[in-house]
Amino acid sequence: MLLSDKFHPEVAAPSIRGLEHAAAWVRAGHQVTVVTSAPNHPRGRVFPGYRNAPWVEEWIEGVLVLRVWSFVAPNTGRVRRSLDYLSLAGSGTAWFWRYAPFDVILATSPPLVTAMQGWALARLRDRPWVFEVRDLWPASIPAVGVGMGTRTLAALERFELGLYARADAIVVVTEAFREDLVRRGVPDDKIHLVRNGVDCDRFAPRPKTSRAALGIAEDTFLVGYIGTMGMAHGLSNVLEAARRTPEITWLLMGDGAEAADITARAASLPNVVIRPPIPHADVPAVTACLDVSLVHLRPSSVFETVIPSKIFESMAMGIPMLAAIQGEGAQLVLRARAGRIVPPGDPDALAAGARALRDDKRAYRAMAKAGPREARAHYDRSRTAAALLDVLEATARKGLR
Repeated sequence: MLLSDKFHPEVAAPSIRGLEHAAAWVRAGHQVTVVTSAPNHPRGRVFPGYRNAPWVEEWIEGVLVLRVWSFVAPNTGRVRRSLDYLSLAGSGTAWFWRYAPFDVILATSPPLVTAMQGWALARLRDRPWVFEVRDLWPASIPAVGVGMGTRTLAALERFELGLYARADAIVVVTEAFREDLVRRGVPDDKIHLVRNGVDCDRFAPRPKTSRAALGIAEDTFLVGYIGTMGMAHGLSNVLEAARRTPEITWLLMGDGAEAADITARAASLPNVVIRPPIPHADVPAVTACLDVSLVHLRPSSVFETVIPSKIFESMAMGIPMLAAIQGEGAQLVLRARAGRIVPPGDPDALAAGARALRDDKRAYRAMAKAGPREARAHYDRSRTAAALLDVLEATARKGLR
């Protein structure tokens, strides 16, 4: 059983990771049930064709998806989002008596309350559970500029550590996460590293596609960001870089907490194109029309521990990256020789990086060739799904400690 606050057709990293892993496990002969809400991220509006009801069943690629009621809220505002998270965890736990038998629970976080739901269901149904850590909460909360008192953060960290202690196994997506948990007293032998990945068959090199549907000239050098426009991403820095590079076109495609502000501020920049989000199935076609894929985060020591999932998609398609990140994600891009790294929060460096990728054609071609080789060798979704399945099967065999 997979517990996730986001799932297909929502376009977000946990939705994509969850569905691709679950579908792979079904193909391997397993039964997978997902407990989630009606799709509504990030606007807090239930998608057409869905309803926010107490219990709705849906089959997606052989995966049984159970959608339970939640307090639907946009991805802005601390109180409303907290009610959203808590209500989903409460609803998902309240239905414990109705779930078909299962062997193990995988609770993916953030938010932390999803892990709490995993622990509660594990106790109620007497099954083991695995805590999947995709971001370090609560450490990442102040990193995106959300104010929170010291006592509140300390209380949340105690809650977090308590969940680590109660989990039968822990899965992290970066080595830095493992190091952080071990430093705070979590046993190393309880932690398993399963990085994010990419479906290398869908995200494969292909000829450049037309930009006509995006309203972008074919002969311009195009740097594109496809993904969430959230507080963590610091996209105002991109607008400042665009102001310094009128000869380069910058595409920002997506939605999120900062989308309205970014759109308003981009109105005075003729070389910035804003487009709404698209289904994940359409991302390869849009990525193929880019000259450079932009990976961007706010400057923060917390974000040095994360690896944005779009790194793997860009790498697999052979689209060189301009990555304004630090830490483990930057090291991964450099190791793969698949892009250029610039310091986050520095518009001059971002502008210079875009020009360098445009002008150094030899380096550009080398990056385009290196990325797909590295992605298929190390980050193909079939590998990550198999690695995570190994953890789940081992945990199920052990049962409750």
